[in-house]
Amino acid sequence: MAAHPCVVCKTQVRQRQQGLWCDACDLWQHRTCESGVTQEEYRRMNIGELVDIEWYCKDCSSQSTADVTDTTELSGTTLDTASYCESTSPTESLREYGN
Repeated sequence: MAAHPCVVCKTQVRQRQQGLWCDACDLWQHRTCESGVTQEEYRRMNIGELVDIEWYCKDCSSQSTADVTDTTELSGTTLDTASYCESTSPTESLREYGN
């Protein structure tokens, strides 16, 4: 069995531990390690009530939102980058390790 360390706590995400697979980096994170995914959301995904969902781990979601509130000066015009960025809910993708 291949090792799948959690991107947050660094311990192995084992089968039946409610693991989430990141759609950006293909790494794993425990649902209980600051994933933002509730037990109910996880359950609904596993029974097929939530489909076509993307989810990003703590590392990838912080990289994609790091500059969301920054403003950028461009040729004398200030652009609010928040208006150009789409937010991604952590519930947009859940995958149970081992299924």
